[in-house]
Amino acid sequence: MPHLCSSLTTGSNPLPFSAEQISKVCETLEECGDIERLSRFLWSLPNNREVRELINSNETILRSRAVVAFHNSHFHELYYILEHFRFNKKSHGKLQAIWLEAHYLEAERLRGRPLGPVDKYRVRKRFPLPRTIWDGEQKAHCFKERTRKLLREFYLQDPYPSPSKKRDLADATHLTPTQVGNWFKNRRQRDRAAAAKNKSQRQQEHALNTSSYEEDDDSDNLDDILDDDISDSEDGDPRAKKDTTNEHKVSTEKRSFMVASILQKDDEPPNKKLKNYFDNNNIGSFLHTR
Repeated sequence: MPHLCSSLTTGSNPLPFSAEQISKVCETLEECGDIERLSRFLWSLPNNREVRELINSNETILRSRAVVAFHNSHFHELYYILEHFRFNKKSHGKLQAIWLEAHYLEAERLRGRPLGPVDKYRVRKRFPLPRTIWDGEQKAHCFKERTRKLLREFYLQDPYPSPSKKRDLADATHLTPTQVGNWFKNRRQRDRAAAAKNKSQRQQEHALNTSSYEEDDDSDNLDDILDDDISDSEDGDPRAKKDTTNEHKVSTEKRSFMVASILQKDDEPPNKKLKNYFDNNNIGSFLHTR
């Protein structure tokens, strides 16, 4: 079969090949992946009624025409072929992939960016498979639980599998190596996004805790401040303590009036105002009396 890929020619006769030969040539070139030569071969066929009837009724030739239309980005021609001719079930898989990929490419061109999983899901919902290439059985775009379990277990061991390991996983999960690679890529992206979100939340919580701690430091009550100054005066000589107590007895009302006058200005926290006032006027012992 491969030798046909290098020996195909078209003559000058109106129909250089029989219908069977044309079908075989299209099938061989498609299997070889030589879409350029397949395109030239179809274009070189004479445009007469007999040939038109052949290329519009033979399933192999129609499938080759669809492949060529997709390769050349002639999507409207591709959709017309797939929507108006019923294909055998053995061709459904390949033609379904072409149908979806063509719609993905058109959507990417409109959006100007690659499609994500959600975008592709919306495209599939908007452009369902035609019944000419679909037997009505629902196509699963989500992996089975057993498949996901195998992938998760391997991911915990190695988030970056080598090509050979991807092939082994593909065999074990009945997926393609590309599907396995895409699953690992998407999983790594989800994990990175979750880690970034958790880090951001921890930073916000830390900032809130720090702010709350600073507010508590600035909200020391006046009694604590007064106690500090009193304790400073009491740490000295006991004899001086007695003298100070007898010399500086101040009523509660008078002391409150003095504190209120200190706090009239709002440019500093209350505790800082009092301490600055005490330090500047050397009256720490003044507040010894409650």
